[in-house]
Amino acid sequence: MDSDKNVSVSPKMPGTVTAVYVNEGDPVKAGQVMAIIDDAVLQQGLAELKTGLELATTVYEKQKALWDQKIAPKVVSPG
Repeated sequence: MDSDKNVSVSPKMPGTVTAVYVNEGDPVKAGQVMAIIDDAVLQQGLAELKTGLELATTVYEKQKALWDQKIAPKVVSPG
């Protein structure tokens, strides 16, 4: 059957294809890398998320230390 040999593929993440390692009609195996995608934008977003997490963790730890000493300042929400 022809449908057993033809499949559609899609990337797990968006980006620009920077290299292609197979040609149309080439046999491929499960797990084989067929192309490389430039993920610079994704990596930058991930770095920003990590920075945000580090800041939130630091603020939490400082607040917790103050609460544990019963001297925590009141946090006022904007708005």
